[in-house]
Amino acid sequence: VISAAIHSKSNQKQKLHIDVKPPILYVGSFNILPVIKTCFGMLPESLRHQILLAAAAPASRSIPRDRYDILGENPYTIDEVKPGVWKVGYDRENHFMVNQEAKMQGRMLGLDI
Repeated sequence: VISAAIHSKSNQKQKLHIDVKPPILYVGSFNILPVIKTCFGMLPESLRHQILLAAAAPASRSIPRDRYDILGENPYTIDEVKPGVWKVGYDRENHFMVNQEAKMQGRMLGLDI
């Protein structure tokens, strides 16, 4: 009973200590954010989580591939430097060389690849 009371107390929303204007998104002359908030709030929690995670997940083209993804070979190299000491390497593609978005980001940083 006590844990249920603590859980419900911690889930209550508290006002911020500063005055913040709510965001506004107009379509024509109508603010649609309250409608979106209401509709999103009516969705089941599992569906809301799925939508938010899908929106936050990186695009598959922006995830660097490793040697296994490209050639089907083991991406790890293991060398024994001296007895009991190992050097482990992991090979993956150079993202700035193969991804167009990464190339553009590199150019903005001053890299000429």
